[in-house]
Amino acid sequence: MKYKFREVKPIENDKFSIPNGIFRQTSGWAKLKKFFHNTCINGYDDQNNIVFSCSLLRFYIPFTLISVCYAPNGFVCDFKNTKLIKEFTTYFKKYMKQNSIAYALFDPEIIKMINFELSEEGQIIHKQMLSSGYIYEDKKAHQYMQINNNYQMVFDYDNKNIEDKTFNNFDKSLQYDINLCQTRGVTVEKYKGEEYIKDSNIFDIFYDLFIETSDRKGFGIKKKSFYQKMFNNLYKHSTIYLAKYNYDIDYKNIKELITDANSKIEELENSGSKHIEKRVKELNENIKSYEKRLDTIEKYKDQTIYIGAAYFISMGSKSYYLLGANSKQLKFTQSTSLLVWQMIKDSLKKRVSIFNLGGSLSHTTEKIEDDPMYSVYKFKKQLNGELVDYFGDYYLVNNSKIYNFLEKKHRLLKRLNSRF
Repeated sequence: MKYKFREVKPIENDKFSIPNGIFRQTSGWAKLKKFFHNTCINGYDDQNNIVFSCSLLRFYIPFTLISVCYAPNGFVCDFKNTKLIKEFTTYFKKYMKQNSIAYALFDPEIIKMINFELSEEGQIIHKQMLSSGYIYEDKKAHQYMQINNNYQMVFDYDNKNIEDKTFNNFDKSLQYDINLCQTRGVTVEKYKGEEYIKDSNIFDIFYDLFIETSDRKGFGIKKKSFYQKMFNNLYKHSTIYLAKYNYDIDYKNIKELITDANSKIEELENSGSKHIEKRVKELNENIKSYEKRLDTIEKYKDQTIYIGAAYFISMGSKSYYLLGANSKQLKFTQSTSLLVWQMIKDSLKKRVSIFNLGGSLSHTTEKIEDDPMYSVYKFKKQLNGELVDYFGDYYLVNNSKIYNFLEKKHRLLKRLNSRF
């Protein structure tokens, strides 16, 4: 079989990238990148079926006809198909010369390690990429175009009770937090793209929580207009989740706990049993604790309070926990745990194969416990998924002088990509 490749309109590229769940390879993502032009290439088999797609962000060097390209998340195909990748590479090298492309950067999701163990399949694909003519440079974690590690869950739909099985596979502490969150009056509201367009206030709530979280934790965020544009471009696949605290539910549950504890004390005192003092003392201590809870939440009475938010993408065979935020108010409710569980349940309903929860470690320290992102990793690890490291950036070079100056020395594409 000989594959055919040709330049296509973005909508043709979406026909393959969307079902495969690679949102950074879609026309919606390309529209976010104001410094780039979008060039798309598809590959076809003998029956004219699409078997390959690649969305390239193309930057023209000022006052020249020379350009450089970046393909976010590489290209979409079966990476085990060596022949397909080699034939595309041959085609694209010729395309680069014909169109004055100095170099192109690809960062496909080729797995390097899973849970700190080398991936044999990934190592084989990596060697095939090198043999096809790609240049690879091992870099520090923060130097790659995308975060080169992600925590993810892979779902097996052979099990009929997959939702129960998934929940029961969580660490007990996470199961407890999810249940606690619900008993403390937290509910999750979901706003899909169409609903967001009708009520822009939803996005304001999300962004305000995102600002608060960034101020508290010290990570950078972009302007609201960027996230709004991203949501608008990907709205068919996007959902905003808001965790809302309900005082009445929390109050009712606490009062029931107090009533239950008093009933147990009364039963013990009427039982005629000896040695009940210790248990009665414990129950009285519990009542005091519950009463303190009532005092703590009194100030939230008759208020509408959003304490957590998440931006979720579900596209084709994959879903993503793209952005998350939480308030320091009512922190004890553990709203993030409930939001993640809701995203997992929705992923299962859509029968996606992989739920990607984003970056988990910075890989900047020798000991994992010293990693500045260790707390994030520790939280996600409770899901009992897998930490996946990708190889990162691969280059095809047509003009080595421009490549050495603009990319190796000045990291042009990474700078442009981060500016939007």
